[in-house]
Amino acid sequence: MEGKLGRYDPEYAKKTLRRLERIGAEKIFFKDLIVTGREKLTENKGRQRIYIANHLSHMDYGTLWLDFHRHGIPMPMIPAGANLDKEILKRIGLDLGKLSAYFIDRDLMKKNSQSATQHKKDAINATREIIANGLDFLVFPEGGRNENENDILNKYDTGALRAALHEKKDLDIVPVAFAYNHRVEEKFLPIIRKGNRKTILGKILYYGADAFAYSIARPFAKNILRLDVGNAYMSIGQPTKLSKITSILKFTKAKRVEAVKNFSTEKVKELYNSIQRKENSYL
Repeated sequence: MEGKLGRYDPEYAKKTLRRLERIGAEKIFFKDLIVTGREKLTENKGRQRIYIANHLSHMDYGTLWLDFHRHGIPMPMIPAGANLDKEILKRIGLDLGKLSAYFIDRDLMKKNSQSATQHKKDAINATREIIANGLDFLVFPEGGRNENENDILNKYDTGALRAALHEKKDLDIVPVAFAYNHRVEEKFLPIIRKGNRKTILGKILYYGADAFAYSIARPFAKNILRLDVGNAYMSIGQPTKLSKITSILKFTKAKRVEAVKNFSTEKVKELYNSIQRKENSYL
């Protein structure tokens, strides 16, 4: 997976943060970014963490990245779709590999071929390497964006989690919930759904709708038309030792994964519902 495993570059990240702050960062897309629970991450500094979050929007990792860098919280490595490893993003100063992402080609993984098998092995080894090196890790078990905001974590792919829990390390599990009054890509999801990453027309629909939503439609709606686009929310749960979740680290890997899946599903839903209760007039 050489060339696909991103190498986080702190200096590049600092420069990117300064540039994003100059242009207004999330203010381009939302009224405010509201974060709750950040203080919980100061209670156990130095412990390795696996963050587990629901996935509603590209802004999920964008808002987490912004907030963590602003407050000096170690940035987790994030398995991202290979479709985000694009030259056009690098040309506008968003080399996601240098900003903590490493890339997984999910379309390739679905194929029955030698290259697909090798890519799966590379992805597993990359994740294990991250954990073995003591780096923090963020996983979105839903894989792609969940269009149904009323049924978060309605699917839970444990693949990345199985790789991350390969070693019997007593790290912390941290649930995170994202929510939005109005997602940036909300109105374009039907078009994105019709697209694909296989044909020219499919790619135009898939990538074009996202690009239009983020570069033109939302900035125009918020900053020119002055429409109420609402807020972005991130709620961080209490870091919990893996040994507490599994009772004993001698659990088999399958049991550890199942225990973390059940724990994180419950906690992420609790955090999400808490956001809903606080912002019921919007969500």
